[in-house]
Amino acid sequence: MEDRDREDVEELKEVLDVVSEKIPRLIRDIMEALMDPERAREFGRAVAEFYSELVKQGMPPEEAARLTEKFMDNYSIKSLSRDIFGNAGLGERSRGAREDEE
Repeated sequence: MEDRDREDVEELKEVLDVVSEKIPRLIRDIMEALMDPERAREFGRAVAEFYSELVKQGMPPEEAARLTEKFMDNYSIKSLSRDIFGNAGLGERSRGAREDEE
């Protein structure tokens, strides 16, 4: 193996060591933040208030429920991770797939 190749291998090893240490910790910290009981209570109150306000303003309960579901989807783990990490190179296909789900 040439010296340059050996240096490249060592550099890659160092990068992978850092990634293997940092990424799991980052994921754990994100999950802990998302699973915080107080945040869950606040989210539940926000969802209930959103639905109640729609119905109070005269929207049929079925339509209010549908919009409330969309409201919740905007704050789901899937949505938050997409906002944090992007579409991981999925581009337009990912956006089109989301529109098909709605």
